[in-house]
Amino acid sequence: MSTTSPIGAVVCALCSGSVVPTEMVSLELPLSDGGSQGLYVHWSCLRNALHPTVPLSDVDSYGGPGK
Repeated sequence: MSTTSPIGAVVCALCSGSVVPTEMVSLELPLSDGGSQGLYVHWSCLRNALHPTVPLSDVDSYGGPGK
């Protein structure tokens, strides 16, 4: 994963590298004012950030989309 991203690129919220759709997880966080904030992360960054005992549905069995 790259540590720099071109202007206008989708950037991983965990590593700041460029994220392409086949590697991307979209997270939506609810805000107290009723709105939300969207974040994008690599599947691998999300897996690495979570405790190993936290399941990610079928993702763990095939490694994320496009794998």
